[in-house]
Amino acid sequence: MKARGGPDSSLRISRREFIQGAVAAGPIMSSALRAGSGPGATQLVSLDGTWKLYFDRQGRWAKKDWIADFLSRDPRPVQIPWSQMRAEMEGDAIEFRVPATWEEYRPDTTGDGWYWREVVIPKAEFPRSVRLVFNAVRWGAEVFWDGRRVGLYLGGFTPFTVNVSSVAEPGTHHELAVHVVNPGGGFAGDWEKLFFENIQIPQSHNFGGIWQPVEMIVTRPVFIEDVFVEPRTTENVAVAHVTIRNYTPQTQKLSLHARALLNPSAARLAGTSREEVQVGRSQKLIVSMPLKLDPLVLWEPANPARYRLEVNLRSSSPAIQDDHAVTFGMRAFTVEGRFFFLMAWRPFPGCLRMALKLSANLVTEDSQTCRHR
Repeated sequence: MKARGGPDSSLRISRREFIQGAVAAGPIMSSALRAGSGPGATQLVSLDGTWKLYFDRQGRWAKKDWIADFLSRDPRPVQIPWSQMRAEMEGDAIEFRVPATWEEYRPDTTGDGWYWREVVIPKAEFPRSVRLVFNAVRWGAEVFWDGRRVGLYLGGFTPFTVNVSSVAEPGTHHELAVHVVNPGGGFAGDWEKLFFENIQIPQSHNFGGIWQPVEMIVTRPVFIEDVFVEPRTTENVAVAHVTIRNYTPQTQKLSLHARALLNPSAARLAGTSREEVQVGRSQKLIVSMPLKLDPLVLWEPANPARYRLEVNLRSSSPAIQDDHAVTFGMRAFTVEGRFFFLMAWRPFPGCLRMALKLSANLVTEDSQTCRHR
């Protein structure tokens, strides 16, 4: 990152580093764990690292209809002459680290950029689902697989997933290219209206690029896509909202088992739940699984108690199974009048930042600086 002047510039961090530090903190955000082993287990392949990047300063390959294309119910198929384009870009391309923002290395860069790299699909003995997960790209992104567009995204701050199962053969090599557009931005205290095409978008600092991690997830064609835990502290219950995706052409009968462990390192069982479900062909299903927790240990800054939730998906076929785990804390965040309350604590301004730093082991401070109700 290029430091901008000032006596403490060496201590400043980029927006990407700040967000990643927040995720690492744990008390504010839960973390997903997708460890797997054995035949057919979920495979996570990081696509972080060195990519090629070409800044299209002349707008030669710029896109003119991002918004209309993004809002279309049936986006038109796009095939680009990627081999020819890459050959013309390579002379002026640079090696660029992902994840990173353009501002870290080339401040004030706006417009279009093209990233690319090679991707190798792992070999597999079962039919597989292959998805690319981009945790954030600012502001717009077109994703191309061997020159064929497979994904389109606008927004800049949220993850998006691209399913490439139909074009990714196990054991093969492919070229992944991402066309990114950055409309620019301003500075806090000196904001100007920011437009993308003819639409006003939220004000932001000027930063662009693939600024959060990218990974490839290889699973069986029926899998747990997401698990969100809803704490109900007054009922001593954690509700696991489990999203199941079925990419097969048949309806699938499945068993879901969930268990919560207090203090994951000690593996103390705190609650279980089980559901039998059916997921239609090529469909998604969200299943809510309540777990009565015993013991219930509430999260608070002085004692950031965590649970680990493990969810297993099984069927009569050995080719259909999956496991997913998340860590979570039982806490309630409410608003009363003009005050925010985290459990029974009303923080001073900056107290949540203090708790974040405590959990990330960045500093040590007295948690009593948080004011009790």
